[in-house]
Amino acid sequence: MLTERLLESELFGHLRGPFTCAVQEHLGLFALAGGGTAFSRRENTTAALQAKLLRVLETRELTASAERSPANVRLVTATSRAT
Repeated sequence: MLTERLLESELFGHLRGPFTCAVQEHLGLFALAGGGTAFSRRENTTAALQAKLLRVLETRELTASAERSPANVRLVTATSRAT
């Protein structure tokens, strides 16, 4: 099971630097999808992560530091929880 912080890093990526404690830049799933479709299966997504996902889908932009890049991706999600 991925933690929220790790899932966020996998979806959005992260920059190299002391703030992220990362030794190299990591492109996220949205950047790698580049015009394609990303599939996510997540049972318990927090409200904070849902808000970040919604912002990317509404603005169609990824924000890394002061830089903005286009997010040209379709997102398909699934859950096994019954409603």
